[in-house]
Amino acid sequence: TESRKQDVLGRVYEYFIAKFASAEGKNAGEFYTPSSIVKLLVEMIEPYKGRIYDPCCGSGGMFVQSER
Repeated sequence: TESRKQDVLGRVYEYFIAKFASAEGKNAGEFYTPSSIVKLLVEMIEPYKGRIYDPCCGSGGMFVQSER
């Protein structure tokens, strides 16, 4: 299905972002938040329909998890 394809693409994207961030980002003072941490944060703040504020919007992981 279409949603399953998007999920696979999302996981591939997160994989490469994590690899790039660990290799390059730390040199620039940038860090990648692992998806497990993002999931935990989203569960803790329990977002609802409406606005989502992600003050450190890097790869947009908070937005993706909030939608799920």
